[in-house]
Amino acid sequence: MRAAWYDRKGDPREVLVVGDLPDPEPGPGEVRIRISASGINPGDVGKRMGPPGAPMPFPRVIPHSDGAGVIDAAGDGVGADLRTRLPASASPTSPGTGHCSPTARCAG
Repeated sequence: MRAAWYDRKGDPREVLVVGDLPDPEPGPGEVRIRISASGINPGDVGKRMGPPGAPMPFPRVIPHSDGAGVIDAAGDGVGADLRTRLPASASPTSPGTGHCSPTARCAG
């Protein structure tokens, strides 16, 4: 997948990377959404800059606040009713891996 990410906090010119990452595979109860458009807002910037000395929430963060896309893969236990268009949003606990877990509230 094509993505922008950071592995450490700091100025975007110093920490943001754009490149290709392996497509994540959804686990049980998860869906993967092929994102067509994604926005970055001031909240994402605040998380990237963070308070001085604050740890990274995850080893790699793919910043985004809103996204539009299509479910292109589903793990075991995901019913056909969830394999259609759904609103998607990532929670602060989402690891930014490109797939949605139940904690990311991707089922709306």
